[in-house]
Parts: sequence; structure tokens; C-alpha cells
Amino acid sequence: QLGKELTIQLKEKDITVIALTRSILNITDQQAVRHAMRHFRPDNVVSAAAYKSVYQCETETEKAYLVNG
Repeated sequence: QLGKELTIQLKEKDITVIALTRSILNITDQQAVRHAMRHFRPDNVVSAAAYKSVYQCETETEKAYLVNG
């Protein structure tokens, strides 16, 4: 939601955006994130990822920390 809107707003301002969705990049996989950073070499990174189900965050604390932390 937030990432999609941010991508739209930045592209409207002619800012180059490389939007990696959850299906493209698993942000809980440190090796995959390092590979993406080496591959794309971004000037800035904005993470709009969020594990937002309150109940699941309480029961799946490790996963919630990996995504939100």
C-alpha cells in the first residue's frame, strides 16, 4: 500500500524508482538483500515493508521482528 503509492509519487517527479515487491525480494533473507544491493547499487533505500497483523505479530514474533525490525 505505502510502497505502491510512494512509487507512483516519485515516478511522477521523474525520480528513478526500483520497486522490489515481496514476490521479488524476501527482505528476511539477508543474503538476498545483500545481492539486491550489490546488483542495483541504489543511492537511497526506502523500505515500506511491514508485517502488520497485530495478532500474528504476537504469535509469530520472530517473523514480525525480521520484517519490521
